Amino acid sequence: MSGARRGDTGSVLIEAMVGAAIISMTLIAMYTSIITSAAHNRMAESRRTAMMIAQSELAAVGPIIPSAPGTTEGTNGDFYWRVDIAPWQQGGQPQQPALGQVPNPTGALCLVTVTVADQRRAPLAVLTTLTLARGT
Repeated sequence: MSGARRGDTGSVLIEAMVGAAIISMTLIAMYTSIITSAAHNRMAESRRTAMMIAQSELAAVGPIIPSAPGTTEGTNGDFYWRVDIAPWQQGGQPQQPALGQVPNPTGALCLVTVTVADQRRAPLAVLTTLTLARGT
C-alpha cells in the first residue's frame, strides 16, 4: 500500500480547515480577553488617580479652599474636580442656633463633598466629611 486512498484526500483538507478554525477561535478569544483586561486596568488606574486627586482637594479645604459654604471646581490633567461645602443637616434641618442663642463664634459644622470625574463627567471618586466652617 503506497499512501492514502482516493477518498481520503478531501478529508485531509477538511481536517486542516477545522484545525485552522479552532486555532483562529482560540486566538480571537485570547485577543478579546487581553483587550478586556487592558480596559479594566485603565479604569482601575483612572479610579486610583481620581481618588488621589479627591484626597488632595479634601486636604486643601481650609488652607487653600475657603472652608465656607459654597462650591469650588477646577481641573487636574484630564480630571474635573468639584468641592461642595454646605451646612450640615441633622434630621433634614440645617444646624441653626435657637432663638435667643448666640451662634458659635468659631463657625458651624458643614458637610464637605469632593467629587472627581473624567472627561465625560462620570464620577470616579467621591469623598465626604464634616468640617468646621467659618462665616456661616
